Amino acid sequence: GKLVTVKYLRLDRYHHRFPQALTCNTPLKPSNTHMNSMSHLRLRTGLANSQVGS
Repeated sequence: GKLVTVKYLRLDRYHHRFPQALTCNTPLKPSNTHMNSMSHLRLRTGLANSQVGS
Protein backbone atom coordinates (compact mmCIF):
# COMPACT_ATOMS: atom_id res chain seq x y z
CA GLY A 1 0.00 0.00 0.00
CA LYS A 2 2.60 2.65 -0.91
CA LEU A 3 1.74 5.58 -3.14
CA VAL A 4 3.87 5.82 -6.28
CA THR A 5 3.92 8.82 -8.60
CA VAL A 6 5.19 8.49 -12.16
CA LYS A 7 5.70 10.96 -14.96
CA TYR A 8 5.50 10.08 -18.63
CA LEU A 9 8.57 10.94 -20.72
CA ARG A 10 8.54 11.20 -24.50
CA LEU A 11 11.05 8.81 -26.08
CA ASP A 12 13.40 11.60 -27.17
CA ARG A 13 13.41 13.08 -23.64
CA TYR A 14 13.93 9.59 -22.14
CA HIS A 15 16.98 9.04 -24.36
CA HIS A 16 18.29 12.48 -23.46
CA ARG A 17 17.97 11.62 -19.77
CA PHE A 18 19.17 8.00 -20.10
CA PRO A 19 21.52 7.89 -23.14
CA GLN A 20 22.75 4.39 -22.26
CA ALA A 21 19.25 3.10 -23.02
CA LEU A 22 19.91 3.56 -26.75
CA THR A 23 22.36 0.65 -26.76
CA CYS A 24 20.62 -1.66 -24.24
CA ASN A 25 19.19 -4.85 -25.69
CA THR A 26 18.59 -6.97 -22.56
CA PRO A 27 14.90 -7.09 -21.57
CA LEU A 28 13.84 -6.37 -18.00
CA LYS A 29 13.27 -9.37 -15.73
CA PRO A 30 10.92 -9.72 -12.75
CA SER A 31 12.56 -8.99 -9.42
CA ASN A 32 11.04 -12.08 -7.78
CA THR A 33 9.36 -15.36 -8.65
CA HIS A 34 5.88 -14.07 -7.75
CA MET A 35 5.88 -11.81 -10.84
CA ASN A 36 3.83 -9.20 -8.92
CA SER A 37 5.24 -6.29 -10.89
CA MET A 38 4.93 -8.07 -14.23
CA SER A 39 1.25 -8.95 -13.73
CA HIS A 40 0.41 -5.24 -13.53
CA LEU A 41 2.34 -4.62 -16.73
CA ARG A 42 0.57 -7.49 -18.49
CA LEU A 43 -2.83 -6.12 -17.50
CA ARG A 44 -2.01 -2.58 -18.64
CA THR A 45 -0.64 -3.61 -22.02
CA GLY A 46 -3.60 -5.83 -22.88
CA LEU A 47 -1.54 -9.01 -22.99
CA ALA A 48 -3.80 -10.59 -20.40
CA ASN A 49 -6.79 -10.10 -22.69
CA SER A 50 -4.99 -11.60 -25.69
CA GLN A 51 -4.14 -14.72 -23.67
CA VAL A 52 -7.73 -15.36 -22.58
CA GLY A 53 -8.67 -17.07 -25.85
CA SER A 54 -5.51 -19.20 -25.97
